[in-house]
Amino acid sequence: MQEERFIESERLRDRKSSLVQSARAGDMHSFSQLIEVYIGRAYRIAFAVLGSRCDAEDAVQEACLRAVRCLNQLEQDDRFEFWFARIVANCSRNLLRRSKRRRAAGSVPVEEAANLLANDGGVNSVECSMDLRRCVSQLPELHRLVVHLHYAEELTTGEIAYVLSRPQGTIRRLLSESYGMLRHSMRGNA
Repeated sequence: MQEERFIESERLRDRKSSLVQSARAGDMHSFSQLIEVYIGRAYRIAFAVLGSRCDAEDAVQEACLRAVRCLNQLEQDDRFEFWFARIVANCSRNLLRRSKRRRAAGSVPVEEAANLLANDGGVNSVECSMDLRRCVSQLPELHRLVVHLHYAEELTTGEIAYVLSRPQGTIRRLLSESYGMLRHSMRGNA
């Protein structure tokens, strides 16, 4: 069973690498297929930074344009997903700075977050999850992004460090600080 998964994983990795090489050669259909694979993650990252579906769509669109223009700067074909995630995160943060619309704590609509982030728990876990989402939305921008990448996108601290161009120790510190802030916020809601 595990061997089958490994073989499937290898085939997928080879396919993605082939798509990257074709896209670099100017095949826009291959680039489009690559983006289709990662578009969901891109929207979730942008939403985690911006807190607005409309702004997230703008940031992802800008990231796609930037990625197609800079595809030759990608150093390792197998790192495309992290390279693209970095572009999405940077475009999202730039849009946030450019628009100068720093949201007040708690202004991210919880309903919108709930629609974007799937939840398969029962009623009590939904209530707890809503509280947690609200608390996460109140974290500072970088902390919120690191928490999202680690838990929602299931990236390792090393992968997050690569995406955000920060040392891995900094990512661990940001996660630790986030735990503390969340713990404090959740106790205040109990």
